[in-house]
Amino acid sequence: MKTLLLLRHAKSSWADPGRSDHDRELNRRGEKAAPFMGRYLRQHELVPDLIWCSTAARAVQTLGLLGRDFATDADVIYNEDLYMASERVLLENLHHTHEDAKQVMFVGHNPGIEVFAQSLYGDGNADAREIMARKYPTCALA
Repeated sequence: MKTLLLLRHAKSSWADPGRSDHDRELNRRGEKAAPFMGRYLRQHELVPDLIWCSTAARAVQTLGLLGRDFATDADVIYNEDLYMASERVLLENLHHTHEDAKQVMFVGHNPGIEVFAQSLYGDGNADAREIMARKYPTCALA
């Protein structure tokens, strides 16, 4: 059985209004949150062996700041289709995951990551589902 990790990119900057959305980088808060999430993933033995990552600057930067474990221990697939991907696109990419991958992570964007997480949650804990439905903040993990 695979473990699926759905990570929304860390907080991005709006400091340069002329920059395209795809090219926006992380702000200071995002630069602090990503390494914190990386430590959390390592402490809970959730380091993926395959990562699907959006090509947006903020997603790539989030992945880079998670820590060295993620750059050296995982296969990373950067896919432009994951930029603002729908639930359907995320599921299609998941179907293309090789069988050997036991822990698979997506680094992407809302609303796709949030909707995908909610659809997979099914009949799980109602309180936890409600919290997730209320807000899926930046650098959140499901």
